[in-house]
Amino acid sequence: MLAKLRRKNSATKQTLATTFGRCASQKAELARIVETGPDLAVDGVVRWRRIDLQKLIKERYVGTLLRQLGFSHVSARPRHPGQDGEIVEAYKKTSRAR
Repeated sequence: MLAKLRRKNSATKQTLATTFGRCASQKAELARIVETGPDLAVDGVVRWRRIDLQKLIKERYVGTLLRQLGFSHVSARPRHPGQDGEIVEAYKKTSRAR
């Protein structure tokens, strides 16, 4: 049983390694950014902290990585365009309390 768990974990690590291995140009760009240091006017910091780099990575690379993995940006519509507000309020008044 324990051997099966170990194999599963190692397979997951291999999959993630190959996925992130495809982003060699992004890694090189991030390394260049870290080596040159931040620009106060652009980045708003005088030295890189982990949290600053996490924000930078999220802003620049997460969307690209998700696209490479086959995901797309899909957001739910906040309300249906044909929705009638009076009907919704009437339903809320007649539905049972939760």
